[in-house]
Amino acid sequence: MSSQKVMTWVLLLVMLPLGFTGIWRLQHGIDAQRASLSEERDDLLLRSGKLMRAMSLEYAPLIADIYWTRVVQYYGNKRVRRQANLDLLWPLLDITTTLDPNLLVAYRFGAVFLSQAAPSGSKPIRNTGGCMRTWGSSTTSI
Repeated sequence: MSSQKVMTWVLLLVMLPLGFTGIWRLQHGIDAQRASLSEERDDLLLRSGKLMRAMSLEYAPLIADIYWTRVVQYYGNKRVRRQANLDLLWPLLDITTTLDPNLLVAYRFGAVFLSQAAPSGSKPIRNTGGCMRTWGSSTTSI
């Protein structure tokens, strides 16, 4: 073998592990920055379902679907991060069911996950008010 090929192999055997080490450290730095960026605050600016219904005009079912998607994403993010604080689950479900009282999956989801999320000794979950009464009187069975 020529000395140039030997030098190429030595350089390759030295540079390859160093390159992988550098990429590994760089990726860990990027992951740390992304983790700090993904720390999101749980905010819900409009908590009134009646106000949202008035603002959405005839698009209330569409807005309810958007809020339903937000409910699922909120719960999923909390579940993945293993956070037990589900304070916004009730207001999000309340807005969703106020906007579209016929969105049955939201009632089922709320019944299951709000009952599981309530810690022992906490105040009982409020009645859903008008939406539940409207839905209960208009539907005979699920």
